[in-house]
Amino acid sequence: MALDTDRILTEVFGRTDNLPTNVDVAGTVSQAKIMVAELRKWYADASGEDEGSYPSTNDTWDELVELETIDRLTRRYKSAQDSAVFRQTQITPLLGALATTYIQDWGTSLNVTTGDLTGAALRKSVISILVRQKEPSYPPLHEVDRAIYEEFAILWESRKWRFRRRPLWLKIKTDGTVVTGDDDVSFDSIASKVITIKDPSSKSVTECVWKDSTKFSDLMARYANESDKTGRPRWFYLIPEGDTEYVQFFPEPDKEYDAFAVIYTGVPTLSATLSSDVGLKKLPIAFRTHLRDRVLARVTREFGDPQESTRIQDKVERDYLTLLAEYDDQGSNEWSASYYKPMRFAREFRSFNGRFLGGMG
Repeated sequence: MALDTDRILTEVFGRTDNLPTNVDVAGTVSQAKIMVAELRKWYADASGEDEGSYPSTNDTWDELVELETIDRLTRRYKSAQDSAVFRQTQITPLLGALATTYIQDWGTSLNVTTGDLTGAALRKSVISILVRQKEPSYPPLHEVDRAIYEEFAILWESRKWRFRRRPLWLKIKTDGTVVTGDDDVSFDSIASKVITIKDPSSKSVTECVWKDSTKFSDLMARYANESDKTGRPRWFYLIPEGDTEYVQFFPEPDKEYDAFAVIYTGVPTLSATLSSDVGLKKLPIAFRTHLRDRVLARVTREFGDPQESTRIQDKVERDYLTLLAEYDDQGSNEWSASYYKPMRFAREFRSFNGRFLGGMG
């Protein structure tokens, strides 16, 4: 339907002539159209249709432009209270009707716990909740996508999750860097306390053992005056830096070595358009709705109702504690007991008279 300018003026001023000299109906209509066009992208994205064809007629969108124009003029020339009443009685019901149609058109595509999880499906799940809230919010879609990328990275790197473990062959370079030949896996850090090293020429196998900061610094002090500090690595220490944990070996490798270890994988790369399940498919099912809720809490905090954001954030924190109990893996942290062998344990923890300390023997 075409916009009814007379109806707009009558609704706001009660007449169509003798208007204030600075009334700009056309400009206000243009502003309302920009807002509605942005809103329309939400529904077009959900339905998979072109923006110009959702819903099947443009009457609803024209009506929304007209109502938004009246609301803006009412707020400017009458009062904020009159504007709030008009929005509550006219615009909110129309948005609610749109949200109902919006959900019905989705079918079963909201399911993010089974099948292939794409970023687009995650986005749809988020915005379906946003438009059905008591105070609907419509942030730009690119902000929702940005939240998906960033919250996925934060969740992945927040803990040494068990699902991040991968046992595989590594290559230790002469400069001490560790690389993997698996293109589908990015190296983040070592999960096991022992790296098994195989000499490519002699085929002999030895162990490279993790040490905490105190014992590693002790080793460095013991060998500080040695002329040659290179050879087959016997100990290693993890140094968090930037987007990964660097591995410091001692002695420093004198050549390239093949090694086998369990590693923690880095953050997978997501699809540039969020149209595939690349990266997201590595999340266990329990983490998928949790990631959705994290994105929802963030978007609601930035663009929606603060009280609703607090409620969602409380749920996110409770769910995180549940996942923490099931999937957390401390790995080779400083407070973990270092790798040891039984006989060495006996030697280091005997008292002067040969008895074990602490009443152990």
